[in-house]
Amino acid sequence: MGNFVETYGGIFIALGAVLAILLCDALIRFKIQSSSEQHLFFRLLKNIRYPLLISMIVGGLLLSLKSSTIYEKFWALCMTLEVALIGCIGWVFIRIIKTVENHYALKEENYSFVINVLTTVTKSALLLVLGLMILDKLNINISGILAVGSIGGVVLGLASKDLFSSFFGFVTILLDRPFKVGDLIYSSDRNIMGVVDKITWRFTRVITLEKKPMYIPNAIFSTIVIQNESEVLARRIDEVLKFEFRDSAIIPQFTKEVASFLENNELLNQQFKATFNVSKIGSAVVAIRLIAYTKARVWTEFSSTRQEILLAIFETARRMDLKPMYPETEICLYDSR
Repeated sequence: MGNFVETYGGIFIALGAVLAILLCDALIRFKIQSSSEQHLFFRLLKNIRYPLLISMIVGGLLLSLKSSTIYEKFWALCMTLEVALIGCIGWVFIRIIKTVENHYALKEENYSFVINVLTTVTKSALLLVLGLMILDKLNINISGILAVGSIGGVVLGLASKDLFSSFFGFVTILLDRPFKVGDLIYSSDRNIMGVVDKITWRFTRVITLEKKPMYIPNAIFSTIVIQNESEVLARRIDEVLKFEFRDSAIIPQFTKEVASFLENNELLNQQFKATFNVSKIGSAVVAIRLIAYTKARVWTEFSSTRQEILLAIFETARRMDLKPMYPETEICLYDSR
């Protein structure tokens, strides 16, 4: 009886473990079905349930065989189970990566391609590690493979330095998010001005204001200053209006009335104070500088708002009989005698 327990006790332990695993699986399935919320945690439970169950079964069988006296008779089966367990664990991690990819790709549609590239790289690295582990379990010497791979990696890295720089620039864009698809960006360092149309792991495509595509390597963005015009808090109206000097007596009342108009205008962002003050007085002209900030941040809407504000100011000037000053040119005449 004692020999029977020593020989086959591990098998009964494995069967008990399988029953416990099935019970846990039933509880997990009930929890998933009873939850109406589509959280990432419940999606992970649903997608890794079967590979995790199989991993536990294989691990239980392997543990029971190793703990019994029949291990030496079934060493080939144990090696097969070890390889299968490594494969099942890899299956679990690939399911986790795929679930996380789908979850965030739905939330960040503009970065779906970026997320796909990162998860593909992660899965490739995972498969490489799993392959090396399986070769090691099969008693295949992997030192030579690693040595050749290291030398090849160095050569490939030197030959593909610019590609790797662009890839890490792409990762920086993904993590820091200085801009996204659809943003209007500007950089005086490289004369870049346009709308971001596409972001890949190697380059970013920008459509310029002349509607020409510009392909920019991602490595450049880590060395230049980028101004994101789509994330401005408000757009500024900065204009200088000139009026005839002979109407200077009306200027104080005019500036006061326009300042009141700007203060109560719903098109302007009142968090930033608008100003309308005399900036220069010449022999024939009085210059008044207008600085105001609009709520509209999109360029087309900003242009319409600026037009409406300027027309309202000139309507006030017309009503007060204040004449705008036309461009003037001074000509100096010298007597050549």
